[in-house]
Amino acid sequence: MEIKLNNRYSARQLWQSFYLNILVIVIFGAVFSGGAYLYAGHKNSLTFDAQRSFFIYRNVSSKFSSSAIQGNIAMMDTYSNLLTDHSVTNRINDKMQNVKGYTYNQQSLPGQLNYVVTPGTTFIKAHAEANSAAVAKKMANTAVDVAAKELPKYIGMDVAIKKLAPAQDNPITVNNSISKKKFVAFGFALGAVLGAFVMFTYDLFANKKLKIGKEKE
Repeated sequence: MEIKLNNRYSARQLWQSFYLNILVIVIFGAVFSGGAYLYAGHKNSLTFDAQRSFFIYRNVSSKFSSSAIQGNIAMMDTYSNLLTDHSVTNRINDKMQNVKGYTYNQQSLPGQLNYVVTPGTTFIKAHAEANSAAVAKKMANTAVDVAAKELPKYIGMDVAIKKLAPAQDNPITVNNSISKKKFVAFGFALGAVLGAFVMFTYDLFANKKLKIGKEKE
């Protein structure tokens, strides 16, 4: 004898079913958006910048005339390029090895340092970028300390380096490789769709199982 399945549900049953479906969809969406947030945070990074300046001057007892000072000004770009030589950056890297949070090496360190010459002067500003303010400041200070020892070897022993105030950290910048808001929204949408699919599949099999049970009766 054929038994028809009664598809009538009470208002309470319909509300419970609707509430359960929405709850599962929201949970899936929240989980996926949370994962997307963490992933986006991993891809995006904060960069801290620190700067310290120094200038080159000749000792007052030097036998060189003021024309030699003008010659130094003309050579400032060359001097700043000398500071990017691997022999100099390797010394900086060696001195930074015991600094907490320092994660760079001989190959990556040159990309974190930059030297800018003030036009018409013998001033050079060392810029250091790192993933923490403390490391950036230490790196800038170390770069200037090494420059004070290395540059006179290239220029001449009558030249001295005057270091200015210790490095101070500057406002942080964010390297946004991906949009965190868009990624989180995409994660929630993907989770919601997956949650809806899971609940649809669950309801489909639950109704099928119920129908088979009724038919056996």
